Amino acid sequence: MIPIAAHRRTSLDLLRFVAIFVVLFHHLHLEENAEHGLLLQGLIRGGWVGVDLFFVLSGFLIGGLLFSELQETGEIRFARFFTRRAFKILPSAYALLFVTVLNYLRIGQLTPDLRIRAIHDLFFIQNYLGPLNSLTWSLAVEEHFYLLLPLTLFLLMKLQSKKIGRGMDEIPRLCVILVIVTLAIRTYNALTTPFNIYVHYFPTHIRLDSLMFGVLLAFWYSYQNPRMVALGKKYRYPFLGIAILLYAPPFIVNRENLYHTTVGYLVYSCGAMMAICALATMEIKSKILNGLAVIGRFSYSIYIWHSFVREALVNIFRRFPDNDFWLQTLCYILGSIGFGILMGKVIEIPFIKLRERFFPSRRQSQRNFKPTPASVVS
Repeated sequence: MIPIAAHRRTSLDLLRFVAIFVVLFHHLHLEENAEHGLLLQGLIRGGWVGVDLFFVLSGFLIGGLLFSELQETGEIRFARFFTRRAFKILPSAYALLFVTVLNYLRIGQLTPDLRIRAIHDLFFIQNYLGPLNSLTWSLAVEEHFYLLLPLTLFLLMKLQSKKIGRGMDEIPRLCVILVIVTLAIRTYNALTTPFNIYVHYFPTHIRLDSLMFGVLLAFWYSYQNPRMVALGKKYRYPFLGIAILLYAPPFIVNRENLYHTTVGYLVYSCGAMMAICALATMEIKSKILNGLAVIGRFSYSIYIWHSFVREALVNIFRRFPDNDFWLQTLCYILGSIGFGILMGKVIEIPFIKLRERFFPSRRQSQRNFKPTPASVVS
């Protein structure tokens, strides 16, 4: 098996750049205005689907890692898996939480409600009970996924050992069941409850199918690798074209509608699968695209810190009300990317070094390993 699903690749980092790029524009938090132009209006309206792309990528990469371990060792080392994920996710997440609490203390606005929300963020339950930092809801979804996926695979192995089920071959069936259940729940919510992000957007139980689609793709690459590689190469450009079409509606129609909150998430997951399949084996030769992929490697840190940059710039530009809108937008985008990369080097990479020193992966020689955010999935 070529190291697709179990390793970060430049082509997939390029997808991560696309995801973080549209999310940054969505979080400009501007009202739609014809003066902004159709392109910017579309990015502001639909950039939220970047998170859905992140979900499928996470399922693909983490699923590929676990399937690879199962193929090589026949087991899942839970403690090692959770520890390695903690070294990747927790330092930046808790650093943001600390800075946010410190800022509320500085301005004297850390109310009892905000203290409770900080506890929600601390234990990754904010997508159900309310976050201190609204963008961290997706971290909670992924943390829940990191707990559920290894346990699910372990259960499938145990059932197979008792002559129940077909082990990992049950993954496609499990994915179908999960899609049916989540779609049913989303449809019920959409028909009975006015749009509310805590009902229709944040909860883990209505977003798990996106992550599971990534796991399904990782399963196919792990156990039917030659066929998937050939499929991706043969239909690369049709797949990319279809993926773009499937992702188009959010940039045209507002999120608060029946389509987006029911089958929409399912459609975007299918689009992400096609994009990953098309790009997974693609070698990126363009220097520009490779540069964008480098930014994509820091997408987690950029995502974590971009709201911090936005609020800082808002306070700065408030003193200069005559500043050009496009100048402010450029400062926000470049500032978010630059500060995110900086914090990645200050926080992420040192903790990855510690992780590789004390909990090295099987594939990477500690002597030759040079930590970068590209190593985070192993």
